[in-house]
Amino acid sequence: MGADARHSELISDPKKVVASLGDKGLWVSANRHSILKLGELLSLVRPMKDIVTVNSPGWHEGLFVSPTGEVFGENSSEFRLKSLGQYSDPQHKGELVKWSQSVEAALECANGDFLCIGLLSGFAGPIVNLCQDTNSVLINFAGTTSRGKTTAQRLGASVWGNPIRGAALVKFNVTPNAIEAIAERANGTLLAIDEGGQSGMSGPQYQTAVFNLAEGSGKHRLTASAGERRVRRWLTCITISEEVGFADKVKRDGRNPAAGAVARIWEVDVDDAKLLDDKTISEIEDMKLNYGHAGPIFIQRLISEGYAANPETLRERVQAAERSLSSFDHSPQQRRVTGAAGVLLAAGEIAQEAGLIPKCYDLAATVKRVLQRSFERMARNMDPLEVALGDMRESVLKRIGYDVLDIDYDQDAVYRAVTAQYAYPCGPSGFVSEDAEQTPCPSSEFSGMLRLYRNGGSGSVSV
Repeated sequence: MGADARHSELISDPKKVVASLGDKGLWVSANRHSILKLGELLSLVRPMKDIVTVNSPGWHEGLFVSPTGEVFGENSSEFRLKSLGQYSDPQHKGELVKWSQSVEAALECANGDFLCIGLLSGFAGPIVNLCQDTNSVLINFAGTTSRGKTTAQRLGASVWGNPIRGAALVKFNVTPNAIEAIAERANGTLLAIDEGGQSGMSGPQYQTAVFNLAEGSGKHRLTASAGERRVRRWLTCITISEEVGFADKVKRDGRNPAAGAVARIWEVDVDDAKLLDDKTISEIEDMKLNYGHAGPIFIQRLISEGYAANPETLRERVQAAERSLSSFDHSPQQRRVTGAAGVLLAAGEIAQEAGLIPKCYDLAATVKRVLQRSFERMARNMDPLEVALGDMRESVLKRIGYDVLDIDYDQDAVYRAVTAQYAYPCGPSGFVSEDAEQTPCPSSEFSGMLRLYRNGGSGSVSV
């Protein structure tokens, strides 16, 4: 594994750069003069060939950069992953055949439905990242202990690397800053967060964390010199496991979960999972000794089938999978969860075509069963008012093209006047004074006024 250094660092702090090279195995004399001379020599090097160093794995200009450090696609030698973006344990282990046997045992057992969702999560990240969806796919495995939640996550993690440690599977007992770095490292692959209950967050904080993980962007921060730091970003598949569901966790603090948050996370209930016999458990857990082989094969399949060169064909396939799972009477919240299920189904079908899932296995039927159970749980978890407000958001977006940011209403009133705050880009003039122009909201169904500002605008609609 190489060391990363900017050219400016070679000039401003050569000792730091040389020290990092020493940590990577380069023998360097401790003599101060020698260290400065080496730094000076490195600053004068002009390579014959440029290699692009990317901060995170995922798709970059038609190439796929794996968190193991491997690069797939044409001109793969011209890209490399920054060392901080790589798994701490990037090695493959065991054999693909034995991994496939573990997968078959998992799919055929009594808990095959939700274990299948765990497996498919390992293939969903590259699809989400390549299609450039607006949000990451979030899946929450909820149920009492020892029901197989972590096993489902490990099946997905084994697609890319070590399913125990040093790769996709992490604990939630980390700081918000750390989870941003970990999420970025999982860009285009999988982030499996085990033991969500260890986060120590309150219900509202946890709800905010779900929004942030789904939206795929870290906080904006300043450097010591008041410059803006690089914002961490990710677009991937994220799974979380915990003993209580997301909505139940929020309700414990006396709050109703927001419809938007419930819709952003596909909750998979494992409470009625069966206790498996020792032989089946042993067969499934063989994936702990055989991992990291399926991810590269899946990526090669996406490249060879032309999806990497033409992502629009992949979007069409995902949309077709979503249509096969959806119904005209689904609520906006249900349709959003169905979108996540469509990504997993399309990913599973491509993995099946690549020989990574048994061809005789009925993926569509499994995903439909799990999705239907999720809808039943969603109906219990969602506040009717939040559902109605979610419908209003969807209507505003479709009819006048504005995405609602916030909703204000009088919770105690019998007849509630609801005001939705939204934002939109400014026109070609670039700047209109706040007082210079106010125009009626362009819809007969909504009333309100628009105000334009330098960097876009904001407004409200009242219903």
